[in-house]
Amino acid sequence: MEKDLSVLKQHVAALLASLAAMSAGIAIGWTAPALPLLQAEEPAENVPLRVSVDEGSWISSLLPLGALFGAMPAGLMADWMGRKKAILSLAFPYTLGWLLILFADETIVLVYVGRFLCGLATGATTVLVPQYNEEIAEDAIRGALGIYMDFMLCNGVTLINIFGAYLSYTWFTIASCIASAIFLFTFVWVPESPVYLIMKDRMEEATEALSWLRQGKRSYDVQEELRYLQVNLISQSDDQEPRPFCDMLMRILNKLSFKSRTFRTVFIVYGLMVFQIVGGIDAVLFYTVDIFNDVGSDLSSNVSSIIVAVCQSVCNLISAFYVDSLGRRPMLLISAFITAVCHAALAIYFYFKGSGIDMESWSWIPVVALILFVIGFTVGFSQLPWLMMAELVPTRTKTWVNAGAVTLNWTMVFVITKDFPDMVQYLGNDVTYGLFSCMCVMSFVFVAIWVPETKGKSREEIQEALSIKKKVTSSKGDFA
Repeated sequence: MEKDLSVLKQHVAALLASLAAMSAGIAIGWTAPALPLLQAEEPAENVPLRVSVDEGSWISSLLPLGALFGAMPAGLMADWMGRKKAILSLAFPYTLGWLLILFADETIVLVYVGRFLCGLATGATTVLVPQYNEEIAEDAIRGALGIYMDFMLCNGVTLINIFGAYLSYTWFTIASCIASAIFLFTFVWVPESPVYLIMKDRMEEATEALSWLRQGKRSYDVQEELRYLQVNLISQSDDQEPRPFCDMLMRILNKLSFKSRTFRTVFIVYGLMVFQIVGGIDAVLFYTVDIFNDVGSDLSSNVSSIIVAVCQSVCNLISAFYVDSLGRRPMLLISAFITAVCHAALAIYFYFKGSGIDMESWSWIPVVALILFVIGFTVGFSQLPWLMMAELVPTRTKTWVNAGAVTLNWTMVFVITKDFPDMVQYLGNDVTYGLFSCMCVMSFVFVAIWVPETKGKSREEIQEALSIKKKVTSSKGDFA
């Protein structure tokens, strides 16, 4: 029971931090119910303005564009303000963005600005929340805490789709704004990351934070874990000193070899971020309704969006229970295999349909493939790249490596979501999904060859696995 209390408080802190990710999910999913109302030929009485198809595409794409710029300074914010204050500060761009959208009336520029501000906060969220959750976690539950960001993000998408189905435009936009306020007034009560406090030599505060997070743990020595974290911070740095981005970049360019631990880390983390997006998940999520219409589904737009969002949330929850027992690599490999097969099924279906073959009796195949694709993606590539980014990147280089990885991720999101309609138009559905299937196969090979297993390993053990240099050892107590 005492150990359960310790684990419980870590879960609570991670969940409250991940409420920022729920706000991000609400912002991402808002366009699904909102755009049909804003683009309707005869808008409802409470809808303030009507937008064209091109204006609607900008409303959608300004969020990932804002996320690019939000991710870039997030690492610096975390080192300057602290993890907790940096995450808390995100409530303000979220809230301001929603207020601008809510009171835009007939001024679409305010909607653009509001979406961009929500994008800034979303990009920073995807850098800061995984970092905080990883730094407060014991080794044995680090995987479960690391999944919370994506789990809460999916819950945000689900909630806004449900709100959009049953509430008016004004009220589901108000609900979006309230989520940010709830996050602000709950996360303020949890402690700062002990790792950050140790970096800043604030040992008394680090002791208090670690005592709160490990409260109730039997025969626990706070000072022993503090000493371990101090030694670990030193051993993670190649030269014991943090380097500016330009210096680190030059070192990597001068050591284009896997003998460099930094290069290996960047290669793996950035590779995971790229393969997360090029598998086509954002094309599926942003254009769920269009895809269901292409296959002749009778499901309404609201129902189809809710089905996809609920599948994501449920599978994220299931993954949280198994990530620390099955391991990261097996779940990534399973995810890549399932998504490759589902895309191949879609490609084959559309090929035969485009060839003039009557596929009416087989129309269930693409619907099942879409649902299985979302399930397969969610159990692995949805959340594990974020978790492994937090696990693999040394604390002293998180500032620029994490920001660069998330910026790359959102760049890919922007490109895929903008280009998907053109790919379908000029290449056809069969070729488009065939290409996505090939990307998933490549992601399977990438994980099988390069990605290490981090399940149950300490931060020191993970860094040793990434380095072929002489291992640095240190004493470590029972913190798992």
